[in-house]
Amino acid sequence: MNPNGEGESAFKFFVPGIPHGQGRPRFTRIGKFSRAYKDKNDVESEGQIAFWFRKAAGADWKLLECPVMLEIDALFLPPKRLEKRARTLCQWFPHVSRPDASNIVKGVEDALNGVAWRDDAQVFYVRCTKGYCTGDETPGLKIEIIQCPRLAVQKQARAGKHGAASFSRSAPPPKPS
Repeated sequence: MNPNGEGESAFKFFVPGIPHGQGRPRFTRIGKFSRAYKDKNDVESEGQIAFWFRKAAGADWKLLECPVMLEIDALFLPPKRLEKRARTLCQWFPHVSRPDASNIVKGVEDALNGVAWRDDAQVFYVRCTKGYCTGDETPGLKIEIIQCPRLAVQKQARAGKHGAASFSRSAPPPKPS
């Protein structure tokens, strides 16, 4: 993907392993002061996402400066308690237990901050699904980053005297084909 190209363009990559949702910050006391820190599992998960992104993107990747759409498919192993025949049908059912989809999204956004884009505030549209993988699939995260440089130009063109943009919030933008 060329981050400076015209129109929308997409970049896809896969992060193998059981998807991990971002946890709550932890706190420790140092004298009279408290300090917040991330859990060790969160740091490892973010490191894995950043590693697989860098490996797929290559060394010539430039941080995105334009608005970004993010699509995530989290694939989990089917429950072992099911019969083998039922496990193959699991791919049609949603994964409705922990981790929450919103925590998966937060973890991906934080992991790609300063790696894929300048700031996660650039992400204006997110789609996240949680499901089970089939027999031949590996559990993990399928991540697609869609850059929308035309939206940045439209936002600047629509800006009024005070620099405020007017966007309609009626429907998400169409997915580029």
